[in-house]
Amino acid sequence: MATIAEALGESKTEDAVAVDAPEEWAEDADEWNEKINEAYEAAEIARPKGTLTVKTIDDREYYYLQWREGEQVKSQYVAPVGPS
Repeated sequence: MATIAEALGESKTEDAVAVDAPEEWAEDADEWNEKINEAYEAAEIARPKGTLTVKTIDDREYYYLQWREGEQVKSQYVAPVGPS
């Protein structure tokens, strides 16, 4: 039986939970890892905290990291849905 993290495409590394690159980023997995790491650093939150979501802005889709701080939902930009 898969854990929730496995079902969400996350895998355990020595020091963090890795978020696998979405299908659109499969050929640019290294760049994806860099972007997700930068988002966690900018958000200043621990790795297992947060959910990867898609927001549509001006008819374009972007990945955001979202998490709760008390009653507030916070967001941090990660990357466009498709690499440039």
